Amino acid sequence: MEKPIIKQDTQILTPDLWYRMREHLGTNYQLICDFLLNTGMRVEEFWEFTTHTYQDDESRYANHWFSASRMCIDIPECAIGKARCTIKQRTVLLSPEGVRAVETLIAANGSIKHIDRSNFRKVLIEAAANAGISKEGIKPKMFRKILVSWLVATSPEKDKYILYSIGHSQEIQHRHYLAMGFTRKDVDDMRKFLSGWGAA
Repeated sequence: MEKPIIKQDTQILTPDLWYRMREHLGTNYQLICDFLLNTGMRVEEFWEFTTHTYQDDESRYANHWFSASRMCIDIPECAIGKARCTIKQRTVLLSPEGVRAVETLIAANGSIKHIDRSNFRKVLIEAAANAGISKEGIKPKMFRKILVSWLVATSPEKDKYILYSIGHSQEIQHRHYLAMGFTRKDVDDMRKFLSGWGAA
């Protein structure tokens, strides 16, 4: 078993580890985790997002916050799930893969039921164990931290865009997400995953 990368008691998976773990999740959990990893939204924000999905005049699912053409999600102030957050509303930037993950989640909205954090974490730990990954630091909020880590490693020139998309201060981003020690292969895989991020 590989030594995990742990930051703030949370494991930062590489793309290879994430794909291995993903294979051991059920379909709905894959949809939720794909959404969280591609958006970097807080879990509380995700559940609020799902409440803003509706059926349009042609009975297709859509969401008030999401714009596929702009490749983003506009989160209003009322939905920011952290009282200490300095950025009270923000626009979450996406890659083309992120747009697909959001669209797939929206299309399946009727089958996505609320999962409490404890049960969500148990499912993730079981999937990690089945994939031969350390269960240390496996928790729902890891997807947000993974995305920030990958973006910082692959696109340091987009530092300000990352800050505002995720909703971090520069101090937090530099203190917690620089110098993770990823391999060159890890970074190449991250670049493929994030190709086109924020390029609408």
